[in-house]
Amino acid sequence: MLAIFNAQVRSLEQQDGKGEASPDDILRISLEKGGTSVLADGFLVAGELSSERRLFCFGFGTLLQLADDLQDVAEDLEHGHKTLFSGRAAVRSDLDDLVLRLNRFTRAVLDATLDPADPAGRALAGVIARSVGLMSLEAVGLQPRFFSRGFVRSSERLFPARFAYLEKLRRRLGAGLSAGEKTIANLDPLTTAFKAVSSRALSLG
Repeated sequence: MLAIFNAQVRSLEQQDGKGEASPDDILRISLEKGGTSVLADGFLVAGELSSERRLFCFGFGTLLQLADDLQDVAEDLEHGHKTLFSGRAAVRSDLDDLVLRLNRFTRAVLDATLDPADPAGRALAGVIARSVGLMSLEAVGLQPRFFSRGFVRSSERLFPARFAYLEKLRRRLGAGLSAGEKTIANLDPLTTAFKAVSSRALSLG
């Protein structure tokens, strides 16, 4: 809990505008914030965690944080919140390469923390990799102005629905919620399902 607190304090300090954090600092804070949060969840769910499971929990938390930051880039940019994605969006016209790097990072984390020889670990890795991939594609579909036209077109071909449907769905769902609830996490069943995987992951083994 202390680690989460410290990570949140550092995150707030670099959002206050008093100092200009470097991209490396922003990324480090995001990884620490996401990793420590899910690590704490792991201890709450399982009570005790092996060193391997601790590593998985921390890595899984970093994926959740980065995927969430990608989906919230427009909102973060509007409110001046600094993340890896909003910082890039403020100075460049597209985030194509960051999405590709997120997908490669996802694969690297899963390869390092889950045993491919274990059927349960292999299945979980597949679920998480597909979920991160779909969340990345969804972020492209909902925020196309942050990506190149070619990247948007290629992403739509990989997504199970047309991007126009995503925007229509978000407007339809958002109409029934208060303004304070209209975040992607509230509106998107894919994000909710992905986050729910953490409870299943932490109970394995």
